[in-house]
Amino acid sequence: MTIIKAFKLKIKKIIPIHIWNFLRTIRSRIPGFKDFRYLLMLSINTKNRLIYFLFTIPYLEKKDFVKLSDYVIKYPKDVTVLAKENRNYQYSSPNFVNKKNNETTDIRHVLITNVYDIILHNATIIAESNVILLNNDLAIYELKYLDPTSNFYYSADSGIIYYDNDRFLTPRNNQIVNLESGIKLVANYSLNYFHFLNEVISIFFFIERLKIDIRIPILVDESCKEISQFLELINTFNEQNREIIYVKREVNYKIESLYYFGFGNIIVPHYINNAKILAKDNLFDSRVIEFIRTKFLTENTTTEYHKKIYLSRLNSGQRRKFNEDEVLSVMDKYGVVTIYPENYSISEQAQIFNEATHIIGATGAAFTNVLFCNKNCKILCFTNFDIPISVFPTLAQSVGADIKYIYDETKIVHKYTNLHESFTVDIKLLEVFLSNWIID
Repeated sequence: MTIIKAFKLKIKKIIPIHIWNFLRTIRSRIPGFKDFRYLLMLSINTKNRLIYFLFTIPYLEKKDFVKLSDYVIKYPKDVTVLAKENRNYQYSSPNFVNKKNNETTDIRHVLITNVYDIILHNATIIAESNVILLNNDLAIYELKYLDPTSNFYYSADSGIIYYDNDRFLTPRNNQIVNLESGIKLVANYSLNYFHFLNEVISIFFFIERLKIDIRIPILVDESCKEISQFLELINTFNEQNREIIYVKREVNYKIESLYYFGFGNIIVPHYINNAKILAKDNLFDSRVIEFIRTKFLTENTTTEYHKKIYLSRLNSGQRRKFNEDEVLSVMDKYGVVTIYPENYSISEQAQIFNEATHIIGATGAAFTNVLFCNKNCKILCFTNFDIPISVFPTLAQSVGADIKYIYDETKIVHKYTNLHESFTVDIKLLEVFLSNWIID
């Protein structure tokens, strides 16, 4: 789904059908009225009370982004600082087999200064969102201030309907739940395994590090209850048996003392220009990677798994479809066993990846598990474009595994490229590569 289509679907959920039909009508009749985004822009910037009261007030709220470090200085009575540090992050570029001039795949480091772990007083959160609403019509969305090229697309977040510079529109939820305290584990894309593990579960590292009072409950998106592997992750890391409060959609949760921790890992939700993606956009804290890895790999198991595995995407819907039948034929020749990661618990997946000597498959959330690999593991990932997205290379390099990519050379990257587009694996290239790569 393109960003524009996703944006329209989000608006349709908020705006009543008669307003939606009205917008579609005036779109066709008024020259220069491209679509409803124009009206959203007016709602943010106009001083025209008619537009603001007829459109924005019933359905949306206008807020201003504020950098957390600035908020701490300006409103010291509204915060309690738990910790402040300069945090070291790392990234590694992908290595494409069929590309001559690859970036270096060495681990590179980025230092981010003044990262806060903090208690925000009288803050409001929204389900499946990284936005935190504050007093004075302000809001924290720290990813905005970790975007040096202004290429991140923020409206993929359920709490941001439209934004323009430092101002944005957020859904107006009339139902409000008041809580005394809570630790924010609510996050954008929390239904995706990669995001859930690296953005949500990573917070437990800071909870343990700062020895947060066990009476403080954790706040988790209610939608995560439907996924057994996510419940397994929560139960594994919630060793102190904190109370879990599940945050519902279309409800604002106002918390007297909200515990908020600076990014464990920095993950970009979407891009404005896919031709300008940089490897350093996504950053990982090596301490967090080791923390997650250790939780699962300390368990002793007597189960033995296959050493050479192929991660099938046959059950993964229509995203990034490719000539998998042809690829499977090649896998059979080399004794590579096909598995379906979604059929295993997280602890089983961790063990499977840790015991593997060779892992092959098409890019997708299952490759999150490369953080459990052993240092001698070889990984081959199929993808559509030669885009320097660094998430899986960084996880692999962090544990000493060797990851390589094969991309579809017929695909050209442009600004509006669909990153989930179907592609074709060059079978001849694959066979030549495997003949030297897989050694019994």
